[in-house]
Amino acid sequence: MIAPIRWTDVPLESRSQMVASWDSTKVGGENSVSDDQPRERSKQKPQSAQRFETLNAFVDITMRELTPSEKIVWLVMYRDVRDGVVTVSQKDIAVRSGLTQSTVSQAINRLVKRGLVFVVRQGGFRKGLSTYKIRGSV
Repeated sequence: MIAPIRWTDVPLESRSQMVASWDSTKVGGENSVSDDQPRERSKQKPQSAQRFETLNAFVDITMRELTPSEKIVWLVMYRDVRDGVVTVSQKDIAVRSGLTQSTVSQAINRLVKRGLVFVVRQGGFRKGLSTYKIRGSV
């Protein structure tokens, strides 16, 4: 059985070519609409388009390097992003993800070390909820 290839195993030049080929404006390929047919403009809001770009970068590039708990915690946090930040308790993430609070705390710390999550405001007892900024890839 052949081991799956990791993103870090792909030479940097090949990675650059792959990323350049992932043109998000070409939905359905270059020949999806003939030249004599008018092209429809995307009705997607710019903010939602940016959310999909972040999610796609996470899934295509970053996710393969994370532990299962890190993936789950990132996705739960990303779901709640509003205006670029998420305000949430680790207990809430634990309840929604099915992980323990300890596992959530460890996963957040590892995501911070990887540069995927930034602590904007640390919450806690009598401090309120923590606020984080989320990135899709490093």
